[in-house]
Amino acid sequence: MLKLIKDDIFIWKGLSKNQIEKTIYLIERSPSNSFDNISGTDWNLEIDKKVYWQFLSKECLPKFKEEFCKRFNCPKMVVDNFWYQEYKKGDFHQKHIHSHCHFANVLFLKNCEINPTSILNYDIPKKYIVPGNILSFPAYRIHESKKHTSKKNKLIVSFNTNLINTLPSKPREIKYET
Repeated sequence: MLKLIKDDIFIWKGLSKNQIEKTIYLIERSPSNSFDNISGTDWNLEIDKKVYWQFLSKECLPKFKEEFCKRFNCPKMVVDNFWYQEYKKGDFHQKHIHSHCHFANVLFLKNCEINPTSILNYDIPKKYIVPGNILSFPAYRIHESKKHTSKKNKLIVSFNTNLINTLPSKPREIKYET
């Protein structure tokens, strides 16, 4: 279920315990490297090595896409990019935005309530930061993952999405008065 939690920030509650466990299982068997201040990620690895995404996109995300499109009255949502991030103690992701997409999305998988993703000028209520939930927000919103302070690794999947209007539209004529 897609829920608006603040202005333009959404939470989708949808993955089952089995789907979460299978996603974690597939990620743990995926190639990994470090990037910036994050110990484990597949950010810059080839798409065909990301087998967890095949599972997520076929088994878990169709309902998310359907509800999002219904909310915004658009016929289609496409995923632009996707990657996982595993944070070990001391890891962090500095403040940033995502360009060339409408929404940034974070799928919470494991130990995400410890130093969760934060959005500038908004503290996400802890009750929403649970495994299986997806946090969605406009990609221009500045966000970060502060220094991870736990010995338990935190695991998320991030992905960017665009809403596509496949309906034909007529250009509007804009008249300027002087």
